[in-house]
Amino acid sequence: MGKNAAFDKDTIRPYLHGAVRVWEDEGWLRFCRFTKKQMKTFDERGVVLRPHCSSGMLLEASGRIERISFDYEVRKGSAREYYGFDFLEDGVRMDGFTGEGLPVTGHYEYVPTRPCRVTVVLPNLSETRLKNVVFEGTYEPVVRKTRVYFAGDSITQGYDALVPIHSYANEVTEALQFETLNQAVGGDVFEEANLDPDLPFDPELAIVAYGINDWSKCRLIEKTADAYLKKLRELYPGIPVFVLLPIWHFPIDDVRPASGLTLENARLIYQAAAERNGCIVLDGRKFLPQDPELYYDHRTHPNDKGFSYYAKGVLEALKAHGIG
Repeated sequence: MGKNAAFDKDTIRPYLHGAVRVWEDEGWLRFCRFTKKQMKTFDERGVVLRPHCSSGMLLEASGRIERISFDYEVRKGSAREYYGFDFLEDGVRMDGFTGEGLPVTGHYEYVPTRPCRVTVVLPNLSETRLKNVVFEGTYEPVVRKTRVYFAGDSITQGYDALVPIHSYANEVTEALQFETLNQAVGGDVFEEANLDPDLPFDPELAIVAYGINDWSKCRLIEKTADAYLKKLRELYPGIPVFVLLPIWHFPIDDVRPASGLTLENARLIYQAAAERNGCIVLDGRKFLPQDPELYYDHRTHPNDKGFSYYAKGVLEALKAHGIG
């Protein structure tokens, strides 16, 4: 059971979900979703900030927790300046705080209402550093079921849920109690170099959601999608791989010069690549109504309400395939 002492980089590990590396830097605990090899790949491609974000990371314990306290430093990790933390009790959001303007430092304390499983959801779109992290009371780590690997672009990373738990990946994770590693990065594409054979995470299920940026920026999208999905299947043979086709984008009839395609044309290419590689295709268009008011930017990224539709659709589709 836990003790009333501040966590260090080693003692926090059983209570931290969604990070593959933890280290200390001038008294702060730092976390990363990627291996050093993956970070080098991002650096070489000029993807500098977004891989540092704490998307999908949770602190979690179960028991008679009397108080949770920590100091935080939130740094810019994307074009967004907002951030937020959520506090859940047995999966229900009971408290949280949001802010705007980075970087920012502060201190926060949360007192649970009863003995339960308490989850602290870290920001999706910014880098988070913590210190003096203390769980007071008696508690133990939570062992979650089913290791799930999320890969994709900005929407899977969490753009633009103002409340972190409302991103579809976080909602699905909480609803099904997944042990999730979210390696989605805003602006990213099907890139096989993103996959590291030495990743210290052995998934039992993968959910892949690229496509918008490929359509906008890339040629030969059939080749790149094929290469990525083939490598993913080779690394994790035998596990279910769900490929989420892009949701609606406004305007819906855009033709992007880089690909020479409408998004509908691109979806058909992604679907064929997924099917060739033995993946299960989920059509994201069916999950989110064609209503710009459900989008933060009225065209690409869902807002909190839009994400609720998206999460519901993904959960229903997973259930139809025997997941959850």
